[in-house]
Amino acid sequence: MIVLVDIFKEIADCMKINFEAGRGYQIVTGLVEKDNSRNYRDKKYPLLALFMPIQENRGSGFYAQVRIPKIVIATLTIGTDPILKRYESDGTFKKILYPAYEEFLKQLAKHKNISGQDPDAFFHAKFDNPATAPIDDANSDYVDAIEIQNLELTLINIKTCKNVSIN
Repeated sequence: MIVLVDIFKEIADCMKINFEAGRGYQIVTGLVEKDNSRNYRDKKYPLLALFMPIQENRGSGFYAQVRIPKIVIATLTIGTDPILKRYESDGTFKKILYPAYEEFLKQLAKHKNISGQDPDAFFHAKFDNPATAPIDDANSDYVDAIEIQNLELTLINIKTCKNVSIN
């Protein structure tokens, strides 16, 4: 069985970034829980967030075809920094977010359960989202983010043969 959340967790692990999945409030809850953890407080960002629900279309000759409504790659920012500062060579976009976005696409292309070997061939819309305000209250984080919307993937199930002796 192929589980999309597992694929994204593996990709986040390869990228060495935090991963959260669920509806918006569930993702925020996961981040808040990390705030209360001495071990994970400083490991919340960069973040790869997979927003759910996600529809898998079956019966297409592949394991499934999916269109993921929203994925967010985010990192902390200073809410008072001007937008253009975030696009400088040492700013959050060029230093953290763009490289993470490119690596995310490369990891998709490498994954054994995703059809496609060209990182530039995955259909999606990309949005820069600088200085996203806190989601719920004054204790929330200010983040810069790249949003990926309507990412289309074809999931494949690579079947391997187990050692079978033929007599």
